[in-house]
Formats: sequence, C-alpha cells, structure tokens
Amino acid sequence: MANGAILLKPDSMVPDSEHDAWIESILGSWKVILNDVIRQIQDLRQDQNIQARLVASNVNLPAYLVLKADDGFWSEERGQNAQKILQSSGLRTARLGREIQALPPGLSKQMGVEAFARRFRGGTLPFLGFGDTQEDLGFLGLSDFIAVPRSSPLAERLHDPKA
Repeated sequence: MANGAILLKPDSMVPDSEHDAWIESILGSWKVILNDVIRQIQDLRQDQNIQARLVASNVNLPAYLVLKADDGFWSEERGQNAQKILQSSGLRTARLGREIQALPPGLSKQMGVEAFARRFRGGTLPFLGFGDTQEDLGFLGLSDFIAVPRSSPLAERLHDPKA
C-alpha cells in the first residue's frame, strides 16, 4: 500500500492505473521537496547516525521519506534539527521507535483504504483494521473493529487519559 500510494487490483494483484494517475497528481509537486529534504537530512549525517531513503510509488515519483536513526538520536540536537527540517517542509510525520516517516499531504493509509473500498468493494469499508501509530487513526476509524499492539505508540496514547 505504501501509505496509500500503491493500490493493487484484488483479482490480479496488478497496480490500478486509475489510482496511479490520481497518485501522480498528488505526488508530482512533492518530488523536488522530498529530494531537497533528503539532501538536507543527509548533510546532518556526520557520523552515520541516520539513514534516509525515499520510498517508491508505482509511478515514477517518490511516495514519501523514511528516516532511521540510532537509539536516542531523535532527542539529540541533530535529531531535533532533522525534525525541524521535516516540519518546515510541510510533510506530515509519524514516528515509531527509531523510524520517522515523512508523508506529503494527501497521501495516507486512510486515503488508500477509502480508494480501495470505492474501486473494488462497492464502498464497503474494512471490518478489521490493524495499526500502531497515530498516523493510522484515519483508516482505523473506518473499521468496525481495530487491533493495536499493546507496546505501540498508539496504544500508549489510547491508554493515556491526558492524550
């Protein structure tokens, strides 16, 4: 699914060309920004504490950016600087442990699930959804039942009365 960037036809597991065209319209304006952000992040890699890579979509454009770092990096000054770069770029971020995903607006698992339901399920939304980060709340809200790993950031948020 690549956070909604790839939609496969359930009968053939072939990418859906109509969805690809729609994704291309969403991602087209973000190619330069994603490449610029990854360059800025790589400039911070003085001692290889952080790895950055672009995640492919089914069209000739990157879908989003994934950053992985050593334990504790995100609370250090360089990790904070990397997060500021992401925030100033307009990308949405979701963090899970040592990884941050940075997604262009308009791209989400919720968008992918809704597109799948419209295209192949007659609008029927999922019965069961699995998720582990706050970014997953959108598509989890479409499901009749949800499953969340007990040790995930989302479970911590759901159990924290202050959240």
